[in-house]
Amino acid sequence: MTAVALLVSACGSGSDTAATTTSASTADSASTAQSASSASSASSASSAPSASSVSSSGSAAPVDLSGLAEQAQLSPGFPVDDALRSALPADVLEAGKVDVALSVGIAPVNFPGATETDVKGALPDLQAGLQGLFGVEFTGEIYPSTASQLTALQSGRVQMTLSTNGDTAERQETMDFVDYIRVDFNVAVAEGNPLGVTTLADLCGKRLGQVKGSASILEKIQPACAAAGTEDPAVSEFDDVASMQLALASDRIDVFGDNTFSTLWSKAQGQPVDSVVIPELGSLYFGFTFMKGQDQLRDAMLAGMQKLVEMGYYDEVLQRWGLSGGAITPGVNLATAAS
Repeated sequence: MTAVALLVSACGSGSDTAATTTSASTADSASTAQSASSASSASSASSAPSASSVSSSGSAAPVDLSGLAEQAQLSPGFPVDDALRSALPADVLEAGKVDVALSVGIAPVNFPGATETDVKGALPDLQAGLQGLFGVEFTGEIYPSTASQLTALQSGRVQMTLSTNGDTAERQETMDFVDYIRVDFNVAVAEGNPLGVTTLADLCGKRLGQVKGSASILEKIQPACAAAGTEDPAVSEFDDVASMQLALASDRIDVFGDNTFSTLWSKAQGQPVDSVVIPELGSLYFGFTFMKGQDQLRDAMLAGMQKLVEMGYYDEVLQRWGLSGGAITPGVNLATAAS
């Protein structure tokens, strides 16, 4: 599967990856990160609000996302799994911790908490589960971009990233990934999908928004329009995603390129928007990242994630953050596993 870059800011601000491109090297956590500082997960348990994932076959079903940003992190309190713990490298067991790079760039997977040292979202819930099973802490800093995380990994300052780094063939030349979720690229439409958009051909003749200077999904749409004998979309350019959301709400555009996580978060913030996933636009795996040669730590983390799936905790976490549509069977380097 060809990964495409379409990830936008968790806060709805503009991003130079706010449209599809055939390279995913910049499609990760980037635009809402704080300055690097020590970080830990919030620990108070809370019942989840009613939330479900964005539909993969048209616009999202109506859901109540009003409490998504405010809900507390899980505190699962799992007992240590001796078999999993024994699979960790000796230096991790001796230190009692794993040094990790954290981020706050892709809500609701990970986003800023109440203080500059807090991370909220689905990823801290998964972190809490892994910490319990392994009986070690994941300690580290919030890094401002994917590039800074990977630099820290390459220099040995951290042993892994616990973040939203995209798994790509290019990165796999020097790194390994334990993939834990998939983001689908989509088009954002007005709430309720009044124009009935479900396919690329449905976008022909529509008013398409895109961020200035970014790659466009237009090249994906044009062949479908040519085949149908219809006009290409009429493109309008905007400074940022927030401007496109306003244009959509005021009926100045019909659609814009987005991703399912971003659209979900926009809905949680009260934006009158829905998501239409079109398979031809592609998807991207997010994974914990390791340098090549860290096989023991990589395989231990994979086993830990598999245990969370087996226990039902993985599904619980994704459901409570509205991310069930991104659920996968965790695996290593899935971006190229089928090739």
